[in-house]
Amino acid sequence: MMYNKQFVLAVLHDGSPVREIGGKVTLPFNSEYKVRLKNKNNVRAKARVWIDGRKASTLGDFILHAGETLDLERFLDESMSEGRRFKFVPLSDSRVNDPTDNNNGVIKVEFYLEQINLINIDCTIPTYPIRGGPTYPIVDNTGGDYRGSTTFTSNLVSNSINCNYVAPVSSPGQAGATVEGGHSNQNFVVGNDFETDIFPTTLTLKVQGPREMTIVSQPRPRTRPRARRRFCPFCGKRRQRTTKFCGSCGEEFNRRS
Repeated sequence: MMYNKQFVLAVLHDGSPVREIGGKVTLPFNSEYKVRLKNKNNVRAKARVWIDGRKASTLGDFILHAGETLDLERFLDESMSEGRRFKFVPLSDSRVNDPTDNNNGVIKVEFYLEQINLINIDCTIPTYPIRGGPTYPIVDNTGGDYRGSTTFTSNLVSNSINCNYVAPVSSPGQAGATVEGGHSNQNFVVGNDFETDIFPTTLTLKVQGPREMTIVSQPRPRTRPRARRRFCPFCGKRRQRTTKFCGSCGEEFNRRS
């Protein structure tokens, strides 16, 4: 999970965030995943997502309301209601466009925070009678007078995320890339555009496959065979190799016993 300026980027596998180490996350090959985007600021933001150097959405940027989380699971190429899921595969997969591309496995997100117009207060004290009281006009720099509080409303749609429909403006693991996977019905709706800061907050993650295990066969160490123990055939007492008679019963040992 990457975190900066109240923005969060994470990769989900089987519904759970994948642990990030040094800007890298490890996924099993041929598995589908989601990209979690979170805006923990108190204003809206736009998110622009690239996967392997390809824009995840050609229909516009994603709108994240204050405190909102989006678990993005598919590409947005033509439809707002269906598309193909993100699937991580090895570079040897025939669906990978360019196995030599340095962007393979890279997820990059640019977060653009909403630009808030501050209210200017004119503190000029006008002349007034001694028994009168001063008045201080409050002027909104957007034009009209400030008349009470401003209310921001948003329509929440179940299982839907707002999408801004505007003109497109360690030991290393094995390398992989993202291709189109199974069918997804993740739904998006058109949202209203708004002004943002010029410079984004950029978060990046590198997705890699599991480390390739190398098994080395090592020869077993040679051990000297243990000498066979000898016992008296009559009483069973252990005897020395060079003795000719049993020290317990006096039995005479022949050469083969």
